[in-house]
Amino acid sequence: MRDRARAGADAGFSAAGARPTRTRRCEEFLPRDTHYDWAGMSQDFAGQLNQQPEGWVQAMGMTITLATKDEVRAELTVGHQHLQAYGIVHGGVHCGVIETLASIGAYLFARERGQHVVGLENTTSFIRAVRAGAKLHAIALPITRGRRTQVWQANVLDEDERIMASGRVRLLCLEADQELAGEQVKGELHQG
Repeated sequence: MRDRARAGADAGFSAAGARPTRTRRCEEFLPRDTHYDWAGMSQDFAGQLNQQPEGWVQAMGMTITLATKDEVRAELTVGHQHLQAYGIVHGGVHCGVIETLASIGAYLFARERGQHVVGLENTTSFIRAVRAGAKLHAIALPITRGRRTQVWQANVLDEDERIMASGRVRLLCLEADQELAGEQVKGELHQG
């Protein structure tokens, strides 16, 4: 019995084996060099997002490589516009990348219910310093997606798959008729 409980805990289940101990999909259990095509499960909006003529993504020089309701990925080559006074990437860039990917994924999930999302909290840890010329990529996955709030986890990695920054974003789901800062919510992917 004890071995069965331990095996269940290792697989992400409680000792009783009936209930998951966590709700997020764990990418750390997947081989690093394999890309799983989860985009087949939901529509990929990366091309549409990259065609936007302006906005934070374009200002930062990011390229969205995958944008679904289940996973969002992006790439960025660090330029001088991303640096702070010590010549390393400004922490706000990492925070912005993480919040952008989490917001895109959360919105793509909420839009199916006619909702929008806004960030409530962004907790980002800076793990390693990064200098100009580095090629980074980021991955955001949902931890939980409810009717009123969502939580997404994201990592910014270098070409050697080392984590440069890691963050968690909590987002509020807004109903279609709710105002935000005194105006009706509108966005590039909004259907209304």
